[in-house]
Amino acid sequence: MANGKPTFYLDEAINQLKKELLEKYEKEAKGKLEKAVCPKCGQKANSKDQVNKLFGFRLTGNTIRVQSWCRVCRGL
Repeated sequence: MANGKPTFYLDEAINQLKKELLEKYEKEAKGKLEKAVCPKCGQKANSKDQVNKLFGFRLTGNTIRVQSWCRVCRGL
């Protein structure tokens, strides 16, 4: 403390942690949209284009998710 004021501000620390967590979440979410494995047949996709072609996406609320089963196993 200098002159009775803390040199480290709690609000700044909280904002920095929020920023770091958001960046980590966005990075993890991006990776989840780029890879998929069908739990039924084991088919794999390793890029966003492959995931779109072989699995497809679904919108749940405000979140985009990869379909868990591939299109063949879902009968599409």
